[in-house]
Amino acid sequence: MECTGDHKNEILSGIIIGTFGGAAAGICLWIFGVIKDKFILRSDKNKILAYLKTQIDGTEGKKFRTSRNIASFTNLPIDRVNYVCSIHNKICLSTGDKEDTWGLWGISRQAN
Repeated sequence: MECTGDHKNEILSGIIIGTFGGAAAGICLWIFGVIKDKFILRSDKNKILAYLKTQIDGTEGKKFRTSRNIASFTNLPIDRVNYVCSIHNKICLSTGDKEDTWGLWGISRQAN
């Protein structure tokens, strides 16, 4: 049985449609993944900021909280707390002796 021109065109169009369909599905999955990651990051930022606002009042001894303390109350891993705090523009790292302690700009440490 020989392939006629009609069969070759059908095969070629099927390959093209499959390629574009697969690429579109891959792009959609990637976009949904990026949106999901942004949503989770925003949620984690809000959760940590809300916790710090309730715990930090500016009095001596209550200016900073450790990553472990934040992680315990927000149910986030310590590495995630460190990452989110390091990129949040309202949260600052302590420059004191203790490592991994975080506070709020304007309360724990004055903004430059």
